[in-house]
Amino acid sequence: IGTLEQAANGAGLVLCASILKDFVIPKLFKKKKYAICPLIDMANHRSLGTTADVSFEFFGDAYSLAVNPGTQIPNGSELFISYGARSN
Repeated sequence: IGTLEQAANGAGLVLCASILKDFVIPKLFKKKKYAICPLIDMANHRSLGTTADVSFEFFGDAYSLAVNPGTQIPNGSELFISYGARSN
């Protein structure tokens, strides 16, 4: 099975690889991940003129919907998100 030191080294390697895969690589290559979010996917979408942005809060284990900076949203109006450039 191995020693306690080998197990700790393996756990440290897995932790470093997870951080690299989830935080460093996407930031360096400007790569976005897409997922289906049951409640947020009900928001209206359009490709131009979005008023909000969806993001995943890793440490909170939740998705967030935030109004774009500088955007004025009148009461009762809709928020629009973009699914990004997609081909059919």
